[in-house]
Amino acid sequence: MQVGGKVLRQMRRVPGRNDWVDGNLRLLGEERPDLDLSGSEITARVFRLREIFVRRLDQVHAQFGLRPRMFLVLAALYRSGAPYKLSPASLMRHLMWTSGGLSQLLDRMEAGRLIRRRKAIKKGRGVEVGLLPEGRRIIAEILDVHCQTELQLITPLEKGEQRSLVALLRKLLIAAEGPTLLALRPGSATAAGRSPRHA
Repeated sequence: MQVGGKVLRQMRRVPGRNDWVDGNLRLLGEERPDLDLSGSEITARVFRLREIFVRRLDQVHAQFGLRPRMFLVLAALYRSGAPYKLSPASLMRHLMWTSGGLSQLLDRMEAGRLIRRRKAIKKGRGVEVGLLPEGRRIIAEILDVHCQTELQLITPLEKGEQRSLVALLRKLLIAAEGPTLLALRPGSATAAGRSPRHA
């Protein structure tokens, strides 16, 4: 079955509504009509949207003096709640990326007086990474702008479409890496059985 050619014919039926991925898959389908490009229809768009979203959010974070990925570290520490400290291992469980380059990133953030690494108070717990006042101030200020920017990025979708997309993406993510549950703070809305508010 020549799926590549099928994709090409479908795209030609909706002139003026093709995206960046359509153009690239059309070219590939012409070159290799034997390929099944249905996987690429999804993965290529995820990759493309990731680039667009990260670039836009990095621009927002830069307005507050943050370099790429610094926001993720500050947000992870902030989400953990007072006293806003995590071990490096716990920090990695809260972050949405792998450990590569984390030590160098923490070095830069410590030099900028955003975080501090010091020996844990409890014996045998090694080092803790904690928010300094400047880091806490910045993350508290930036979250409003960050979340508003995310809402702007998904405005083409109706509320129902957003919920459907969340469910589908969650299904794919669980299939790819398994279910993940971070420890919840006692008394939090989610721990008490209430759903967090979503715009």
